[in-house]
Amino acid sequence: MKAGEFPSRGFAHSQILIHFSTTLSVWIITTFLDLFACDFYQTPNVLFYMPEIQCGSYLHHWFIVLAACGLFLYYPISSFLYPNLQYLNVGNDFKYDTSFVVLFNQVKLIIIAVTIFFPYENEVVIPLIVSIALWIGLALVNRILKPNVVKVLNIWETGLYFGGAWVNVAALIAYFSKNTALSTTVLILGLIAIAIITFAIHRYKRLPHDYEEVSQNKKPAVEEPAEN
Repeated sequence: MKAGEFPSRGFAHSQILIHFSTTLSVWIITTFLDLFACDFYQTPNVLFYMPEIQCGSYLHHWFIVLAACGLFLYYPISSFLYPNLQYLNVGNDFKYDTSFVVLFNQVKLIIIAVTIFFPYENEVVIPLIVSIALWIGLALVNRILKPNVVKVLNIWETGLYFGGAWVNVAALIAYFSKNTALSTTVLILGLIAIAIITFAIHRYKRLPHDYEEVSQNKKPAVEEPAEN
C-alpha cells in the first residue's frame, strides 16, 4: 500500500477494536459509579441499580472501596494514556489532537455521572440540560481546534455533536409536552436541518480548494525560451 492511501491496512480491524474498547470503557465506568448511587426514596436506603444491597451496610462499604480503587486505577489510564497511544496504531487513520481526546473523555464521564446520580423521572431535566450544554461546548471546541487529522471530517463531527445536543433538546420537549409525535417531529426536522447545514458548510469549504485545483489544471504550459 502506498503512503498516504486511505484506508490504511488494518483500518477496519482497528476501528472495530476502538469502538469495542470505548463501549467496554463506558460499561466499566458505569458499573463503578453505580455503586455510589443510593435510592433515598426507599426505606431503608438501597442502591438504585442494585436494590438488594443496602446503602451504608458493611457490604456496601466494601463495594465503595473497591469501586473507588477501580476508578483510581482504571480511569487515568483510559482517559489520559490512550490519547497518546493512538499515534502508535498504524491502522487508525482517524487520529485526534491529544488534548481534545482528554476533553472528550471528561465530557463522557460527566454525562455518565449525571445520568446515574439523577435517575428519577422528576430529575431527568438535569442530565438533559447538562448533556445539551456539553455537546454544544464540544461542538464549538471541535470547530475551533479541528482535532481530527482528516480535516474534512472535522466539519461532520461538529455537526454530529450538535446533533447529540438536539437529541437531548427533543427529549426535553417530550418531557414537558408529553407529546411524542411533536418531539419526534422536532427531532427529525432538527437532525435534517443540521445535516443540510453541515453539508453546505462542507461544500463551501471545499469549493475554493476545488476551484484552485481546476484553475491549476487549466493553466497553459509555459514554454521555456530556446537556447541560442
